Amino acid sequence: MHLTLILAVSAHVLSAAAWAGFTFAIALTDLIGRLMGPQLGAAAPAVATGGWFWSLTHGAALAAGVVALLALTAQAAAAVLSVRALARPAAPPQPALIGQRVSTGLIALTLITMASARYV
Repeated sequence: MHLTLILAVSAHVLSAAAWAGFTFAIALTDLIGRLMGPQLGAAAPAVATGGWFWSLTHGAALAAGVVALLALTAQAAAAVLSVRALARPAAPPQPALIGQRVSTGLIALTLITMASARYV
């Protein structure tokens, strides 16, 4: 059980760190077109391994998972808006960047929730 738990935590932390890093980079720059694919590619295993980790521990981290799913939903909406805007050769669409910035706040809230869940 300990090895399984270590693998679940490691996979979740690595993929979630990549997801958060891509999200923060997109929110602060105009690289939404280049980083959205890797961002969503890191989000999927982060959510999957988070579910695996939660199923192993049955802890109070469910709230963090819900907030993370909200962040992923906002990013998916931003991805749809970005794909629609690809037909126009302009700067990244403002609604897509707003979606990324909302996701940044949600991911930050998720990180705070996960870090403090053990102590609450």
